[in-house]
Amino acid sequence: MTAAFHPLAAAELTDAAVFYEGQAQGLGSDFLDEIERLVGLVSAYPDLGHPQPGDIRTIPARRFP
Repeated sequence: MTAAFHPLAAAELTDAAVFYEGQAQGLGSDFLDEIERLVGLVSAYPDLGHPQPGDIRTIPARRFP
């Protein structure tokens, strides 16, 4: 399975990384690394995470709300 972000989601991801980088040097990179880790997990194990209505699953990120 491959993963792709909708353009609006990709923009939100970039905005979040910029925000975290503004909080502490390197934190934006840590955030993107965590998202990459989660995308890899979900790509390998599509049933991972918490089921939500509408055929959606969620998985929390470590350190980042």
